[in-house]
Amino acid sequence: MTSVISRLLSAATISTMLAPFALSAQTAAPTTTAAASAKAAPAREGKFMVQVRGFGLITADKSDAVPTLSLPADRISTSDVAFGELDVSYFATSSIALSVSGSYPISHDAFINGTKVGTFKQTPLTARLQYHLMPTSRFRPYLGAGILVAPVSNVDLVADGLGRFDLDSPAVGPIGQLGANYKVANHWFLNADVRYALLKTTMTIGVNPVSELGLNPLMFGGGIGYRF
Repeated sequence: MTSVISRLLSAATISTMLAPFALSAQTAAPTTTAAASAKAAPAREGKFMVQVRGFGLITADKSDAVPTLSLPADRISTSDVAFGELDVSYFATSSIALSVSGSYPISHDAFINGTKVGTFKQTPLTARLQYHLMPTSRFRPYLGAGILVAPVSNVDLVADGLGRFDLDSPAVGPIGQLGANYKVANHWFLNADVRYALLKTTMTIGVNPVSELGLNPLMFGGGIGYRF
């Protein structure tokens, strides 16, 4: 009987000694799990995205005929160019964003009947409303539509039989956009973008219009973005 009582007392003593360690282990387990979950959770995406892109620009080279110079339609053209752009987007919702972008003045060569007649600069500034189709996936395509404003500057154009002429400024027209962002890390994205705009300006001598030029640029490019 004494042996049984001794064994029970020993078991009770061991249980009493181990109880604090068991309680400590139970308390630590949820904390460790919570810490692991917090570490695994992706960073919350903010409402702003800044993107830097490089673009190629191809103009449509449309122009009116100039009968006084016996010049047929579409014989006035401008050079294709490459340029850089800074874009800032604000996400009003996960799918709807307002995007504005701008560039430095881009220099174009101008040609009449294939002969260079000078240069001019234009600065593309755009504002677009975008719809992002899959805003929580890694691959995020979007559609956009808005307006392109292109102030024209540094016009230096002289043609034989025509003299010195100017271009109306700014050129303004609607623009459409198709693109996609691809998430490569928290906050960081790769971007591809294509745009087409209906953009016209008028070639003038003094106040007299000579020909309407349809630039209608097609722009395509890509870059990198940071969302915060």
